[in-house]
Amino acid sequence: MEDTFDSSIPLPDLEVILSVCAERNIDPISSAQSEAFFADVVRNANENRVDLIEAVRDSLNEFRSISEPPSWIQNPDWQFANGHPMVFVGQINVSAQAGHFHDDARFYVFWDPDTGEINSLVQVA
Repeated sequence: MEDTFDSSIPLPDLEVILSVCAERNIDPISSAQSEAFFADVVRNANENRVDLIEAVRDSLNEFRSISEPPSWIQNPDWQFANGHPMVFVGQINVSAQAGHFHDDARFYVFWDPDTGEINSLVQVA
């Protein structure tokens, strides 16, 4: 059986996006919302590689944090609302010794300042 990967972003563009996003520890294909966001970046960029790199770097300015960016213990999973990255509010670390999880855990909290929507997620590793 052959492994396949499907993306709405053409592979050469995706390779550029993955490389630039790695500089900020952002996974552009962590969710359908993230992939759609970066597919829009590709559509709005001119067709040469330099313009795409600049467009991706500019788009990373939308990934904002109230203070420090998230310190992921699994794959980055930035939250989105209305097609845009939410603001990272903070994280809560929970030790496995607390007895709530089998390993250390982190809760991540995101906020959309336009709507007041709040999303949270937990990673255990």
